[in-house]
Amino acid sequence: MVKKRITKLETMSKSIIIDFTCPICNNSEKMILFTSVTAPKSQNLKEKLLNNELNMFNCTTCKSSCKIEVPILYHDINKQFAIWYSMNKSFVPAPPLNRHYLFNAKVVNDLQILKMEILLLENQILTIENKPKDEL
Repeated sequence: MVKKRITKLETMSKSIIIDFTCPICNNSEKMILFTSVTAPKSQNLKEKLLNNELNMFNCTTCKSSCKIEVPILYHDINKQFAIWYSMNKSFVPAPPLNRHYLFNAKVVNDLQILKMEILLLENQILTIENKPKDEL
């Protein structure tokens, strides 16, 4: 049996705290934005991502809500795949030349495509190996 060495880079989801002003009532609040979701360690974040609930601002004053768009790296440490979601590909860091799955992540700019890719790769309906080279 081959043991896989898990690096610190692979072990946790990442977040930032920002001050956000509600676009409806101008109330300012601190909120947590996730920039990386690690599966299966962060199952709750994965579910929020798949249900369009991740990085949602919910104003405590006027009760409005809005999605905050930030680049997100979704990676599965067990299935060894990673996908960047970003509305603008220029916000995704350029990968170093490396064979590690995190540095060969596909970039998508549509949330529905991200969710579809996650489900296809997780269920091994699609694998990184059988994708055309121009998609890698």
